Amino acid sequence: MIFYPSTNPAAPQPGLLIQAAVKGSPGNGQFTITSVANPPGYVPECNGAGQTFAHNDMVITLDSLSMIFAKLQAGWLCFNPDYTVSAEAHMTITGGTGKYEDASGYFTGTFEGQSIGTSGFLAAETGTIVGEIYR
Repeated sequence: MIFYPSTNPAAPQPGLLIQAAVKGSPGNGQFTITSVANPPGYVPECNGAGQTFAHNDMVITLDSLSMIFAKLQAGWLCFNPDYTVSAEAHMTITGGTGKYEDASGYFTGTFEGQSIGTSGFLAAETGTIVGEIYR
């Protein structure tokens, strides 16, 4: 388990590590996110049960080894009746390295997923990320 720093050092928030392969523009590569969700409950964007994200910090490493950094603006995960999930994350680009040094911009990721295995901790997701990068 990852423990995300919190404003209360005696009660760190449990976090998740999310990794994915990416294909498309600006290039192929992978992303890594450290994520913390707020407690489950009613989420208006889900019209039902789900969780909002408290934090998401992201690094995209492209095959060229340039990197893009991003942080969460808003996001949520919906618990669907068929035991799948849908998620949406609105992110702000905060910089990068190589070709994307000093980059800015934004993007929205939409994802669908399901639990894999028996732990309930591992999930498989597919999705789309759309936005703009300013260099």
